[in-house]
Amino acid sequence: LVTLSVDTLPAGITAVPAQSPLAGDTTTLAIAVGATVAPGSYPVVVRGTAVNRPVMVDTLRLTVVAAPAAIALSVSPDSLGAEQGRDTTFLIRLARTNYSDTVAFAITGLPAGVTAIAAPTTGDSVVVQLTVGDSAATGTTTLVVTASGSGVTSVSDSLTLTVAAPAST
Repeated sequence: LVTLSVDTLPAGITAVPAQSPLAGDTTTLAIAVGATVAPGSYPVVVRGTAVNRPVMVDTLRLTVVAAPAAIALSVSPDSLGAEQGRDTTFLIRLARTNYSDTVAFAITGLPAGVTAIAAPTTGDSVVVQLTVGDSAATGTTTLVVTASGSGVTSVSDSLTLTVAAPAST
């Protein structure tokens, strides 16, 4: 039986043989690359040992490429109430993968009398100002927030907005 091991892996990379000791002639090597590993070429040294046999060593080259540029979007809170004539806000959070360009926002589903301002950003969050007019349509609606940027796939999230008449005094 041959016992397999993997040496000299850089931080953030793990490699585990599917079988060790090796029962047959072949096995697979499961390799995991952490998000903090820089793109590049890395040696993976596989060592095989067996009783009364010389140590066998083979070096593989692992090429790590950068993850594609992407954005993800979430809104908070996911449900929002507002009275006619009173403005309110919600937060958009962005998660970026290899993308630092400006992200723009579109908000659809706004009821009559409600407007939204969401400034484009190169940051990771933006506060959206909802202006709720004195005669804004009352009721509950779903707002869809879409984030887009050059070279990345647009993403969306939604929240529920309930507009009510002001409480009587």
